[in-house]
Amino acid sequence: MLPTIGEQKDIRYHASRARGLLNGPAATGMGYWSINPYVGCSFGCTYCYARYAHRYAVDRALAGTRSDDSLRRDLSEMPPWLAFERHVLVKENAPALLRSELRPGGARLAALAGGEVVVVGTATDPYQPAERRFRVTRGVLETLAEHAGLSVVVITKSPLITRDVDVLQRIAARSELTIHLPGRRSPDRAW
Repeated sequence: MLPTIGEQKDIRYHASRARGLLNGPAATGMGYWSINPYVGCSFGCTYCYARYAHRYAVDRALAGTRSDDSLRRDLSEMPPWLAFERHVLVKENAPALLRSELRPGGARLAALAGGEVVVVGTATDPYQPAERRFRVTRGVLETLAEHAGLSVVVITKSPLITRDVDVLQRIAARSELTIHLPGRRSPDRAW
């Protein structure tokens, strides 16, 4: 069962234990590693490609758990894009899981320390409103800050990222850090 651990108007946040957090290029088909601290996103951006894959992620999370008939019913009664923004899974174990995946001497840490890029927020905004309460993204960034020589990218449209300036500075002191703020106007581009 995925217990509801918070609500915000018509959005429900469900506790979820991720089995893996660091997704490699072979799994994603992209040229970088990815981390998504949440499944789903209450921002509900109309252009988001991940909105239609949400139902599959929730089905995987529900597999092997005790039946949560009310959640299953809610999901079956709403389109996938709406479920993406109304039922957000909080990967509560994300920082601990990432710490395990980046253990010294491990292949994943070696790949990242060898110059491969890790992007936080490829399929969900890591600084969506849930982050104010659950602080999963902050925990993930604190784990990344423990390592030197990484190339870390964070993608968000939220000003909440400023809350974590201290952690971002620790990452930038030991690794390469890039922050993408989509939707922000670039001063050198005419729109």
